[in-house]
Amino acid sequence: MPAPSKSWKRTPLAALPFLFLVAAPYSCPPHSGTAVPGRSPRGPGVLSRESRPGRGFTFSNPAYGVTPNGQTHTQDTLVTWNGWQYLAYWNADEYLTLARRELPSGPWETVVFTDAPFSYVTGEDSHNAVSVGVCPNDGTIHLAFDHHNTRLNYRRSVPGLATNPRTFAWSPASFGPVEHQLDPARGTLPQVTYPRFLVTPEGDLQFVYREFSAGNGNNRIVDYGAATGTWSNDHVFMDRTGPYDDPLGGHSDARYGYFNRIAYDSWGTLHATWTWRETVRDSDGNVDYRYNRDIAYAFSEDRGRTWYSATFDLVADQATGLVIRGDSPGVNVVRLGAEWGLMNDQAHVVDQRGRVHVVMYYKDQPDTVVSYGSWSDSHYVHWWGDADGVWRGFRLPVMGDRPKMVVDRRGRLFLTHTTAFRDFAVEMATPERDYLDWRRVFTRAGEFGSTAHVDRPLFRLTGVMSVPFQDQPATFGDDSAIRVLDFLPAALFPAPESFATTTLEPVADTYVRSGAYADDVHGADDRLLVKDDPNLDYDRRAFLRFDVSGLAGGPVVRKVYLEASSPVMGPLGQTTPFHVHFVADDQWDEATTTWNAQPALGPSLAAHFGRPSLRWDVTAEALAEAAGDGLLSIGLVSAREGSERILHLWSREATVAVRRPRLLVVYD
Repeated sequence: MPAPSKSWKRTPLAALPFLFLVAAPYSCPPHSGTAVPGRSPRGPGVLSRESRPGRGFTFSNPAYGVTPNGQTHTQDTLVTWNGWQYLAYWNADEYLTLARRELPSGPWETVVFTDAPFSYVTGEDSHNAVSVGVCPNDGTIHLAFDHHNTRLNYRRSVPGLATNPRTFAWSPASFGPVEHQLDPARGTLPQVTYPRFLVTPEGDLQFVYREFSAGNGNNRIVDYGAATGTWSNDHVFMDRTGPYDDPLGGHSDARYGYFNRIAYDSWGTLHATWTWRETVRDSDGNVDYRYNRDIAYAFSEDRGRTWYSATFDLVADQATGLVIRGDSPGVNVVRLGAEWGLMNDQAHVVDQRGRVHVVMYYKDQPDTVVSYGSWSDSHYVHWWGDADGVWRGFRLPVMGDRPKMVVDRRGRLFLTHTTAFRDFAVEMATPERDYLDWRRVFTRAGEFGSTAHVDRPLFRLTGVMSVPFQDQPATFGDDSAIRVLDFLPAALFPAPESFATTTLEPVADTYVRSGAYADDVHGADDRLLVKDDPNLDYDRRAFLRFDVSGLAGGPVVRKVYLEASSPVMGPLGQTTPFHVHFVADDQWDEATTTWNAQPALGPSLAAHFGRPSLRWDVTAEALAEAAGDGLLSIGLVSAREGSERILHLWSREATVAVRRPRLLVVYD
């Protein structure tokens, strides 16, 4: 990918000469107890700006939603690349439209494709939205549009249009014709729904779509290679078949996995979360009822060819024909049956530690009948899965439309959504409070007619939150404004809490190696190695001991973390959980400890995926040992086998002090 050419990309605050500051009163929602910057019914915006790329049409007799733009199932409708922002939508004349602007403050320029009118092939259907993707390797812009169990509609630009945007005319002439196939081996795609473009870690593109229908559809993925400008490898990775009996007596033989999101994280792992749509039929084969059930998760380390569940079971393999099914081991991480009123297409994000976060709304208590997408007695619930394989849930005090979510570099979560009054709102939670401190931090009153999506590439690069939406019309069928709201969370939202801290370095550390090296000593090495290898000669474990006696009788300790730095790890280290275990025996000596003479591992305390900086919560054990013999011993092991999963950590012998492992003690 070409290096960013604009300095604003590297300096978030400099990205906002186009944002303005207005002193204004603000409201305090009763659930948060905190001031809420931003536009409220009592005041204008704070450090925010709106622009209007154009206008969009609306439906007079809608089947699903009144606006055709920016609906929840449109994964990306606003994206930034190479200093330019691109917005895809249906305009007021019902034509496919692509707008762009040069950031930070350029005017919107539009391309209207008069050969691509909204088709109405499935009626006044908001599913037939527009998705956009940019391929970094060849600078092509890709559009997929007008689908709900219908033929593919796809077009792309000439190569280089996004790389050198001023070199080519911003007009339909810079785009190819509408096409109805991608991979020539598949031919025309007759049934497409929910098209999504994914940018791969290598800078190519992928296309994910549903074939067949709701409650009875497969998910497929296709590869685009910039070197050849062609699509290939269209294959199923999530299958619709298999029996399921729900708690209320229904039986289903088919389903569909509705994604919250499917996308790569910053480490190159492809993550997907979804809910299953079940279709129950009566004795005559007619559809009796439909509902969503369960929150499911899987990830891929090889661009979607093989997939693993939350329990690290292989659940899909293109080479063998194995596909994800409703009963695949470990994929259903939260069990919610037909009685919970679960809604599909909601919020998903992966933080820098590799933890997967999902926010979805469903009922506070299960009903006694089938319930679908129920707002009654429902709230958002935040579920997140850590490297230890445990999924934790917390009910938010708020409820609204189907939300979306982004995460900043400090791990703060921002949930964007529209309220019951169609206002735009942002809720925030912090890792410092274990994501139990959800509170509203921004509101903007108005008639939001579409889902609160965020330009994720722009947010990742600059911290600017850019949200596209279409106004809800005063009268159905009237056109309404397309808007983009920009604001900077870092300047608006509460500053992170500060706590008094101290650090403790280990009094001993070492690693041990198995097999032919089982009697070797590594206590003097400047690195600690951890790996679970198929070859028994290459297994490694690390041990550390700390003097924690000073924690007894002092200030109140809030948290104790084991922190370590990694100079290098294997290419699959980022999807490998590295567990810390309690070690009861404190008498081991780093000068003599070997694989054949190592202390026994106790229970696992926490886990962390491989990263340059790692942190494990060992609070309970540190405080217990402080009140006991004053020594805390810890073992480090890998939870996944593979030679490419090795982790190097700096030891206490590292010459640079800041690289050494430590206990970080945080005081209240």
